[in-house]
Amino acid sequence: MDFNTYKDNLLSYLNTTEEYEKQDIEDQVLLSDDEKEELGYMIKETVVTKDDGKGNVELSPGKNNTKWRVGDMVRFSGLCQYGISGTATITDNFENCICLTGMPADSLLMRKFSLSYQEPKMTGVFISAIETIEDGGSGSFFIEELAEVEKADKEFGTPIQSDDGLLSHLNQQQQEAVMGVLKRPSLYAIQGPPGTGKTGVLSAIAKMYSDTGRNVLVICNSHQAVNNALNKISQYDVPTFKIGNEFKAVSLDDKVMKFPGMWEYTRYRNKHNSKRGRNQKTPGDVVGMTLCGSILSLVFHGHAFTPSIVLVDEASQIPLGLGAAIAALEGGTYVFIGDDRQMPPIFHEKMVGDPLSVSIFDHLQKILPNDLKTTLTTTYRMNSAICRYVSEQFYEPYGVTLTSHPSIADNHIEGEELANSIEFINVDSNNCEDFNRAEAQEAVRQALKYNKQGLEVAIITPYRKQVNLVREEWANNGGKSSDILIDTVERLQGQDVDVIILTMSVSDIEYYKIQYTFLLNKNRLNVMISRAKLKVIIVKSPIITFSEPTNTNPAEMESGCNGMFVIE
Repeated sequence: MDFNTYKDNLLSYLNTTEEYEKQDIEDQVLLSDDEKEELGYMIKETVVTKDDGKGNVELSPGKNNTKWRVGDMVRFSGLCQYGISGTATITDNFENCICLTGMPADSLLMRKFSLSYQEPKMTGVFISAIETIEDGGSGSFFIEELAEVEKADKEFGTPIQSDDGLLSHLNQQQQEAVMGVLKRPSLYAIQGPPGTGKTGVLSAIAKMYSDTGRNVLVICNSHQAVNNALNKISQYDVPTFKIGNEFKAVSLDDKVMKFPGMWEYTRYRNKHNSKRGRNQKTPGDVVGMTLCGSILSLVFHGHAFTPSIVLVDEASQIPLGLGAAIAALEGGTYVFIGDDRQMPPIFHEKMVGDPLSVSIFDHLQKILPNDLKTTLTTTYRMNSAICRYVSEQFYEPYGVTLTSHPSIADNHIEGEELANSIEFINVDSNNCEDFNRAEAQEAVRQALKYNKQGLEVAIITPYRKQVNLVREEWANNGGKSSDILIDTVERLQGQDVDVIILTMSVSDIEYYKIQYTFLLNKNRLNVMISRAKLKVIIVKSPIITFSEPTNTNPAEMESGCNGMFVIE
């Protein structure tokens, strides 16, 4: 397959996806508002909680079932006496928070609006980005390597001298990953299972590149992941910048400079470059932004920032079709960091079976030779009991064995045995589907017990209805929302707490037979269980049977759902 054929395949895939997305919008026109909200096409009521007076707002929705993406366009309509309406663009979307740009520059604080899906704009942006890449032009080598027309180059540029002092703080596999990237290959993949220090590896690479005067671009799928990476990098006192939504910059360290857009960064850099002495050693800038922000800012707006290396975190959540557009960023080396055993990307339901419906990280894991990829296997988060269970169930069937670092391997809840760090609680309930009050009550009882001990606790469930029920029970028992995370697994990735409590909700056998491939998806369960440092409690119906931790030979383990879970 040549460059043009593969490029055409990518564009055809994205164009088909966009057609399906637009058809979805047309199909929901005749639905009632309640139906639209339930299916994720509308939010009937949301209130503005932050407003910068420049058209950027943060809203808190009453109910959010949407899967709207950054860059998509929505229509806003004022409720009650507020007659303001129009269209705005999404800059972030979580269950309890939506950020928009393009709202009126009036004071909108505490005003209420309804939001409805208007246009899947972002898919078109990625289509346009890929269209800019020409055969033989800048970025074409990246597409050719994805297509396996060309092999990835092990030394695409002049190798970079390592910082031995910094390397000494890394374990052997982390050092191998850093040294592999310092050879300046065209492509490199780093698999970072839970708690194995992938952010430390990313920050070390960024530091060493910056020290040689080379610019570094850090891309993540979410603002929070960008912030986490930049906070770590900024501790090395290299010039570090975040570009994007200012509302999503509150968790950034003071050492990280924040700009809403690339033009503000460019103005700052031009001003300060003129003040540097001719013989002054100039470190390269480390600039972080979301994937969508990088495509919009660096591909179409023509800002003068060309990275020597592009570090892509959360790469396992980026679809191959969208990730291919990264070629247009004109980087020298592209490093993709992720974990294909955790949450995959979301694809349109009609595109799920397409060969291109994979993450770019999964694709690279399959095509790159072993000397262009590294897997980190020592976790600094999970104690040995939790680590062993996660390793057996989610990694060893794929040839990877995780171990717990000695510094945290024996950590456990005071007064409990290390061996009991994973606990199953069966709750009898009658024919429950996606919400289960008996399980919600048990989950809250457990959470209160550990919360009173001063431990960080999260209650996680696959279903949003169960989330709402657990939150209700938590509030009824005097719990404060600020004391605990209660949410679906999608909000959990990238975080860790002392105690994870998982409520499965389902106790109806017929519903279970329909839902078990979703309910017991190993990638989702891996994220839910592996966020815990000290304790995992799984609250479930007796109809769901989990296997106990064992030392089973990985070659004898099943890789499908029923290797861990049984339908009785």
